[in-house]
Amino acid sequence: MQPAMGVGLVAELFAARFGEPPSRVEATVHAPSEFLLYLADPATRRAALAIQGPVVMGGASFLLTPWDRLRGAMPDMLPYKVRVCIEGVPEHARDTISVAPIFAGSALIDSIDEMVQCDQETVCFCLWIWMENVERLAIRGVLKLEEPVEIESPLVNYPELGIYADIPSRSGPVSVFEHEVLIHLDKVVEHKTSYE
Repeated sequence: MQPAMGVGLVAELFAARFGEPPSRVEATVHAPSEFLLYLADPATRRAALAIQGPVVMGGASFLLTPWDRLRGAMPDMLPYKVRVCIEGVPEHARDTISVAPIFAGSALIDSIDEMVQCDQETVCFCLWIWMENVERLAIRGVLKLEEPVEIESPLVNYPELGIYADIPSRSGPVSVFEHEVLIHLDKVVEHKTSYE
């Protein structure tokens, strides 16, 4: 359900309430029936947060609280730091953004492990990831990767000098290639902590 009041009207109401020019107050929809309000002036922000109880304006009631990056979040714990080796990742996709979909919903990527510990690992892309349950680690996955854009002329592309050619925009549909990968569990480090 979207708020009945638009962001423009909310910004105007708060600008008028605090005697600010409309350009110094911004509002966006943060969640259903919830706005995120940005007041450019620090003194105005302090005055807004000092208000106790609801603010009634334009036929609506507002409760003001400071923004918190944890707003609406639920606590969870990922007690296992796991080293995984992924076999079958193409060279151009050996980065955390490309392989993140393999772990979506079950793990968070911590870092790339550049240390090769044996000859067999030279064909693998190794990562440290955080998991809630090690038994949920998939042993197979599919990487869906966009076809790399070829830069037409190497004459204008010198990455070693910090000169990069503009990557041309695509004029048609994007080609996607699927790469089947194998995931090997190498090491598990358990971090036992609890919420207080």
